[in-house]
Parts: sequence; C-alpha cells; structure tokens
Amino acid sequence: MDRFKFRVWNEQQKKYVKTPFLLGMNGKLSFVLRFNHICEAGDGYIIEQCTGLKSLQGKLIYEGDVVSCKNQDDIEPEIYEIVYCDEHNYPAFDLKDSSTHDFGCNGLSYYLGCGTIEIIGNIHEEKKAGE
Repeated sequence: MDRFKFRVWNEQQKKYVKTPFLLGMNGKLSFVLRFNHICEAGDGYIIEQCTGLKSLQGKLIYEGDVVSCKNQDDIEPEIYEIVYCDEHNYPAFDLKDSSTHDFGCNGLSYYLGCGTIEIIGNIHEEKKAGE
C-alpha cells in the first residue's frame, strides 16, 4: 500500500533525505545510520505524506508536489500545490492555488475522476528555482 509512505525534505541541505528514516507515533523523526544505530533528527526537516494516488506519468503524488491539472473543458492546465486539508472534520489531500478557488477538500478527487494530473515539481524546488 502506497498510502502510508513519506518523504523528508532537509531544509539546510535543500534536498530530499536518502537515508532510511523512522517516523514515531509521536511524530518524531529518526534516521537509521547503520544497523542498530538510530539517531533522532533535530529541527529543519519537513515530512510529506504520500496521497496513495498516481499522476499521469505513473508517479506517486506527495503532499508538497506542484501539479498541472486539466479536464476536458480546460483550454490551459491549472497549476496547484498538493496540501493536506483537514477543514470541517474532513481529512483529505486537496489542491491549493494562489487564487481564492476553493474545492472544499475535493479538488484532487475531481481531477482524478474527470481529468489528468501531472507532477511538474515540488514546493521546495520551485522556491529554490525562483530565488
């Protein structure tokens, strides 16, 4: 099951962590440095959860991904960020953009049902590219 996969962004090194990691029930992040040696991570890491869904390219979609979405009525694709939405006691992954467009926590489901979603980056690399 892909729904409970995570990835970790290292803010200091500006890249995703390749080292195996553990995420405790308390939300604390630890790294597995070698067999039987675990080191608790400090601050400066962002944990992003997999949605369990796949893009048009067959890649897993994670919280923090930047995606291009298009349905059959759109002339141009819309650009969104994947976010975790827990408003109104309705926990789900949703789409966020810079406008006031509100999908009511159903945007990701909408495009998966009647359109296409393509991963074009992530929020960290987008920020880095714009510096």
